[in-house]
Amino acid sequence: MEWRHDLSPEELIDLVASRSYVITMTDSERGELLAKVCHLITDHPALAGRDRIEMPYITQCYRARRCPTS
Repeated sequence: MEWRHDLSPEELIDLVASRSYVITMTDSERGELLAKVCHLITDHPALAGRDRIEMPYITQCYRARRCPTS
């Protein structure tokens, strides 16, 4: 299933900051990463000057069944 989440630049930064791999970084690493995200938002031609950013998401779901034992 595919859908899109409409975010402000600030909400995008919060989304990145909420990821577990970001939370577990040192303060220095986290600050450096979030600064790079801010730079990307303000300087990338597809994002610069936008009030809203559309983030695509794809959800994949898997199901497994355990084979009965004899």
